[in-house]
Amino acid sequence: MHNEELENIKKEFLRIKKMGYICNTKKISNGIVNVFNSNINTKLLKNVDIKSKGNYTRVYKKLFLAPPDGDSEYIKRLYKNYSYQDQIDKRYRILGCFIQANCSTFIGARFLFRLKIKYDEEKVFLTICDRNFTIIEEKVYWTFDSLKNNLKNNFPTLVLIKAWSKTIKGLEYYKYYDIEFLELKSFSSFLKLLEDGTIRISLKIGTFRKGSKKGQINNFGTYFEIQELDYEKLYTKLKL
Repeated sequence: MHNEELENIKKEFLRIKKMGYICNTKKISNGIVNVFNSNINTKLLKNVDIKSKGNYTRVYKKLFLAPPDGDSEYIKRLYKNYSYQDQIDKRYRILGCFIQANCSTFIGARFLFRLKIKYDEEKVFLTICDRNFTIIEEKVYWTFDSLKNNLKNNFPTLVLIKAWSKTIKGLEYYKYYDIEFLELKSFSSFLKLLEDGTIRISLKIGTFRKGSKKGQINNFGTYFEIQELDYEKLYTKLKL
C-alpha cells in the first residue's frame, strides 16, 4: 500500500481526534472501530484493516475467518462426534475451544484437539486424539495456499486506533488519541507463529435455542486469532 494513502488516513485520524468525544448514538458493537469508520472517508478504508487497541493487550483479536479445505461437512461431523453437553442448558450440545499447535486442548474431558503443520504436504491439520494420545482422525485441514489468500484478502496493512471511552446517560463516547500502522511480514512468519502457539484457532459450534432453526447446528465460525501484544511478531510497524 502506498504511503500517500496511509498519510491520508493519518490526516483523517487527526481531524477526528480534534472532534473530542464522539457519541456512539446507534449503540453499534465494536464501537471504537465503527464510530471511527463512520466519521472517515470510506474510500480510504478499501485496502486496510482497522482495529482498536486497548490497554488489555493480552486480548485476542481475529485475523480472519477460514473454514477448512479438507472436509466440507466438518461442522456436522465434529458436532456429532465431539460435542458435549451445554452446562447452561443441558438439553443442548456445544463444541467450543481454542486450538493450538504447541499444546493439546481437552474437549469434553474425552478428546484432545491439536494443530499439526505438515510442511511436506503444505497443510495445517486438526489432529484429534483420545485421552491416551492415540490419533482418531486427521480429516480437517487448511492448505498453505488458502491461508496465504486469507492473509492477503484480509488486508496486509493493519491500522490500530486507540481511544478513551466514557459513558454518559447510558451512551458510550470515544475520544481518539493514537494511531499505528503495521504491514504484514511474510507467510513464513505466520506459520512460525502458528507453530509456536502465538496464533491459534477459535472454533465454536452451538445449537439454535429458539426460532425456526431451534435444535439445528449453529456455526459461529472458525477463526485464526492473535493477541494484541503479539501484533508486531506478525506485522512490521511503519513510521509515517
